[in-house]
Amino acid sequence: MNIIKKLLLVPYYILRIFYVGFHFLMSQIALGFYSYFVWFFEIIHKIFKNSTKLDNIIIHYKKRTRQPEKLLLFLFLLVCLSTSYLFLTTKVDFKNTHTNKKNTVAENNNIRNMYKEFQKYNLFDINFKELKDINSDAIGWIFVNHTNINYPVLKTNNNEFYLNHYFDKSDNDDGWIFMDYRNNYVDFLENTIIYGKELSSNEGFSNLADMFGDKYFNSNDRNIKFITNNGTYNYEVFSIYKMPNSDTFISTDFSSKEEYYNFLVKTKTLSTRDFGVNVTQNDKILTLMTINDSEEIKVVHAKLIIGE
Repeated sequence: MNIIKKLLLVPYYILRIFYVGFHFLMSQIALGFYSYFVWFFEIIHKIFKNSTKLDNIIIHYKKRTRQPEKLLLFLFLLVCLSTSYLFLTTKVDFKNTHTNKKNTVAENNNIRNMYKEFQKYNLFDINFKELKDINSDAIGWIFVNHTNINYPVLKTNNNEFYLNHYFDKSDNDDGWIFMDYRNNYVDFLENTIIYGKELSSNEGFSNLADMFGDKYFNSNDRNIKFITNNGTYNYEVFSIYKMPNSDTFISTDFSSKEEYYNFLVKTKTLSTRDFGVNVTQNDKILTLMTINDSEEIKVVHAKLIIGE
């Protein structure tokens, strides 16, 4: 029974040892901590002799050196106040950060939703006056069968601005669909180029990738519509391929019919599919190109077959 009793008292002895050790440690800390106050007021006392008030202060701190519990309580309250302050300030900062992040996400979602909004447009609902009210650079509308490509097209005096500006000209890395600044969207040059980024969620020109598959190739209607204030222009796809981003052989204008014909031959040769569509030096074509940071870009060529 004595052994069992001793075993049961082991936790008590352990706690007792920790308590005594902790009490001794706090006593030494209290002695050192309050000794500074005693030392300071004793020096002051030597200057102001016969000061009862200083005598009481010195006696007070000498008592404190023998009362580690008071110091422990003081330190505990100090830690609690500091922790509460840090918690509250951190919570406010986190809340502000979370709110800002939430607002940023919401803004980004609104921006990305404009792509989705235009994707849902019926071609009969296109109103160029309303588009130009938002952005005077709106010059046309591109629609590609069997894809989500259904967007207004912009054009300015360079090929850089709409790489990182949105439809409403706000800053945005997604950019927008735009025509090469060297092109003429009224009479059209031999090669009209429209650029777009491959974005997530099937936005921008990401759906050009679908045109490389069997489903698109085996579809009945592989036409592209380009609509302007002057009418609707229908193009028939005759070439699709991928090429290095550094390749610059695609041009908007040509010095001679022979140069243009050689260009058409090259585009047909590069095509990964044979669409069975003949093109001649008298044809005008539409070129869709992805613009990405990657080493490879996608290219689609289509021949103008009718303008309404």
